[in-house]
Amino acid sequence: MTAEELVNLLTIPMEERAASVEGVSNVQSTTGGGFSFLQLSSEFGINQEALRDAIREGNGAVWAESGLARLWDSVDVRKLRTTADLTPAAIEEASARWPFLFDDLTASHLHSLSPEAAGALPDDFIDGLPAATRAAVIDIAEGRQAPAPAVALPQSWTGIARTSDLTPETVARILDVAPTMVDHFRNNGGELVESYLFAMSPDVIQALPAELTAGMGACSRQQLDAVIAGKASPDPATDLPSGWRASPPQLITFSFADLPLAFISISGDFTQAELRNLVEDEIVPRLESVEGVAEITVQGGQVLPGESDFTEVAAAEDNSAPDNPGEGGGTPIATPFWKLIGGR
Repeated sequence: MTAEELVNLLTIPMEERAASVEGVSNVQSTTGGGFSFLQLSSEFGINQEALRDAIREGNGAVWAESGLARLWDSVDVRKLRTTADLTPAAIEEASARWPFLFDDLTASHLHSLSPEAAGALPDDFIDGLPAATRAAVIDIAEGRQAPAPAVALPQSWTGIARTSDLTPETVARILDVAPTMVDHFRNNGGELVESYLFAMSPDVIQALPAELTAGMGACSRQQLDAVIAGKASPDPATDLPSGWRASPPQLITFSFADLPLAFISISGDFTQAELRNLVEDEIVPRLESVEGVAEITVQGGQVLPGESDFTEVAAAEDNSAPDNPGEGGGTPIATPFWKLIGGR
């Protein structure tokens, strides 16, 4: 897919969605051939979890509306046609990467899952189901209820990967935003690859721009007209050109609130227990009282050997260290003994 096609189909809609999310202060994007990258910024102190959920929801909506929805490249989408094709691995990957896909599963989809697939559904998704559907899914997963016959999966799960996945509405929507997408049905020399068209349904063929088929030979044109008129059957479905495929958006987050405000190391002429008690009983409470401190984590308990303490360290590695590591010149330390995370 070209940069221009990506900009129109995904980048601009995702920019607009992101800019409308409360808390997003700046949106920047970079789009090239085959990729689109958006960088979003927010004011410090914004609820990051709520912000992520809103952005993820917006990305999912753009992805679904683009008409390019496809599950993932590592799975042969030709095998994901009905609920019988869903495996626990497929459900787990969808849960981790594209949780919005589960919103398209209806009760009939869920009632027809295998026990293994039903058991792999995310807990939060199951918890949000209506009571009757939730009970049925749990019974199927635990073997108390037999699944219903398999039904066709939503297109958001099977995606657009083959000519049989195209509909007139999808073609019209994609070509309206990115008309150059039709050029992917041509070879590098600009000639129409007729096998794509012969494997499409009549209504999809008619949704394509007339100039695409204008240069067809008389024999091929006659055959295509026969398919359109219903006098001949389309060829078996074939894979669409790679330019019609895309991977769903992935959200990667970074926040300064996730970084510690400080790392503080403490050492002294104490035993490990004495030093840790000093930190936990006297220093930590004072730090917790400081406005803006969100979390304090205490770590440590190592021994820093002196110049004459290598024998003691070797003994410690042999699990034969002395009971009191403070004896023999070692200085108990904590590195770091605590870190402060969050704040204002």
